[in-house]
Amino acid sequence: MPQYKPKNIVFEGIDKAGKSTQARILAKRLGKEAILTKEPGGTEEAEAVRKILLDNNRALTAEEQTTLMAISRRLTQTDVVIPGINSGRTVIRDRSFLSSLAYQGEGGQLGPEYVLSKNIGPWLVIPNLVMLFEPPATLLEEADSTSFEAETVEFKERVRLGFANLPETICRLSTQAPFADFTDLFGQTLADIRFATIRTSVDGVNLKPQEVQQQVWAATELNF
Repeated sequence: MPQYKPKNIVFEGIDKAGKSTQARILAKRLGKEAILTKEPGGTEEAEAVRKILLDNNRALTAEEQTTLMAISRRLTQTDVVIPGINSGRTVIRDRSFLSSLAYQGEGGQLGPEYVLSKNIGPWLVIPNLVMLFEPPATLLEEADSTSFEAETVEFKERVRLGFANLPETICRLSTQAPFADFTDLFGQTLADIRFATIRTSVDGVNLKPQEVQQQVWAATELNF
């Protein structure tokens, strides 16, 4: 087991909250030190699974989505995340298993315990820092174009609350068996996850990208 503490940053939040853009900006700022990847996807095999998840012609159940997400996630973690951390670089991820807790666990009403049980394994790397994007309320009313994202406003509200409550959810799960006993390859547990809330609007007014970027960089400097 490595003696150093891995630099493993995850960007989380509902779709179109701006997290992907900010993840790319942070990776560019860190330069060669950083590796940027995404879930689902990140490798050729994982991208093939992603296409199934985003296929408009498929009506996948929440259970099927959870299984496919876990398959794609295992491929990305094994082929990108773990080698990246072992090389001493900062791995920046656009989504993680936490998205499944919000989307399938809360949005799909499977429950976070069920979803986490499908993601716990020797390949799962727990992030040390999660940039949790807080989107403007109007974003929930926008239409999406893929089967994985094209859901009702009620579904999106459950997902939004799932993301907003992630710190409390993880705190609760970290004390429950069998999750409390899980330790990843780098000696980390669920209780080690740190969250930084990133605001994208104030009093109904959207913040400029530079203002959001400042929050991301401040959280990065504070935690590393």
